[in-house]
Amino acid sequence: ALSMTEKAASTRALPKGAGFIILNCVLYSATYRLDAAAVGVSSSLCLFAYCRLVMAAMCFSTRISASNASKVETVATTGLWEPRTLLLLLFVCVVDAAYMLSMYQAVSLISPVLVSAVKRGGGIVVSACFGAIFFGEKLEGRKQLLCVVAIGVMILCV
Repeated sequence: ALSMTEKAASTRALPKGAGFIILNCVLYSATYRLDAAAVGVSSSLCLFAYCRLVMAAMCFSTRISASNASKVETVATTGLWEPRTLLLLLFVCVVDAAYMLSMYQAVSLISPVLVSAVKRGGGIVVSACFGAIFFGEKLEGRKQLLCVVAIGVMILCV
């Protein structure tokens, strides 16, 4: 018989951050339903603007409290005003806006559960393909799994 320490050593520990991933899944499932309800009584654009306003307020309040607690790097020393940084931030904002508005529109038209499943499964397949095309990642050993995910997403869409 194995002792308690041998049993503990023989079981595989969860990777770091697994608890946060599970928490994210729980919060995500709740917020998707709330997003669908909010889009039902408002518009996608209005909900997007409101969410960004709340997020900006939280970011600024965090910045103010951090600067009061300790010395924070100034904007000049962080490189925020460099053209490349500004261009990347602008690109992220445009992509995020398109992503969020399309998601809000999708949850207003179909079940949030379906949107979530297609988003997650489709995201896995697209991410793997982009990784292989743009970053030279190998798909060996994952091709069959990716095909199963893609077939599952297609079945959900039918």
